[in-house]
Amino acid sequence: MNPHPFLDQTTLQLYRDYVGIQTLTDLETHLKTIQRILKKTETSYRCIDQYKFATSRMNRRFFYSQVLKYKSQRDPFLIDIGCCTGNSFTVCDKTAHRLTQWLYFSFELGTDLRQLYLDGYPKEYLVGLDSSSHYIECGYELFKDRQHCPITFLVGDIFTETDTRNDRCGVNTYDGQTAVVMAGSVIHLFQDISQVDRFIARMAKLLRPGGLFVGAHVAMLHSGCVDRLQLNQDTDDDEDDADQQQWTKKFYLGQHEFKSLLSQHGFGDIQMESELRIPLLDQEQYLPASSTNQLFWLSFSATYSP
Repeated sequence: MNPHPFLDQTTLQLYRDYVGIQTLTDLETHLKTIQRILKKTETSYRCIDQYKFATSRMNRRFFYSQVLKYKSQRDPFLIDIGCCTGNSFTVCDKTAHRLTQWLYFSFELGTDLRQLYLDGYPKEYLVGLDSSSHYIECGYELFKDRQHCPITFLVGDIFTETDTRNDRCGVNTYDGQTAVVMAGSVIHLFQDISQVDRFIARMAKLLRPGGLFVGAHVAMLHSGCVDRLQLNQDTDDDEDDADQQQWTKKFYLGQHEFKSLLSQHGFGDIQMESELRIPLLDQEQYLPASSTNQLFWLSFSATYSP
């Protein structure tokens, strides 16, 4: 079994074209350097060890060719939400008067945006938003483009509603003007349907009529919670796993509820595709097996038609 299934010829081609790395051996050597940088400041997660941060996953989705069609439109701004962590962002929950942070460490580091640039999307319209400048900095190291990166990266909170003049991250300036919004590995971060509803409403505010909303996340057929056995990722000693186990319950949005929410917020032409989720490739293990079998990856595209 390939210990690094995300390192394939498609990924190598990205680094050949963008960085000049020619072989998988050289690529793995480079990625090990980035791993060390990530592990200096973050807990060691299996997704780092598996090099998930290194590969573009959006270009493998059914909607990718549709996204590329937008590059010929007028001012085709494309915003990748949580572009560098795949994803990590902060949400201020005003109703609960608390600050909540969801973290899903797949460490994509702006890879999808750079793939889009190589595939001809105009660089002046590519925008990445993340809550942490640390991951953006790691992306510069990964792609060796600190001095010449063609992409605009913003640091901020997608849910902060401020006057454009006072918006530090500048994301509000794209409201109503965005052609494409991408949300990879975001929606399964939320803790209930109301939070997903708020997120979709914010995406609708960003998009102009006819704009495209795409992404992929872990889902269920119907909304609910599954029992999760979360293993501490700091230890490499399997014998210590039993002492590091922590049981949690995790909410996942149902496919049917998701489609309904999209419709309620003015989205049409909704298309979805599901594929098997392999737990061994993810950072948590789900028990019992019946819970694992309920989960799948859901890719989607929807056109904003208010």
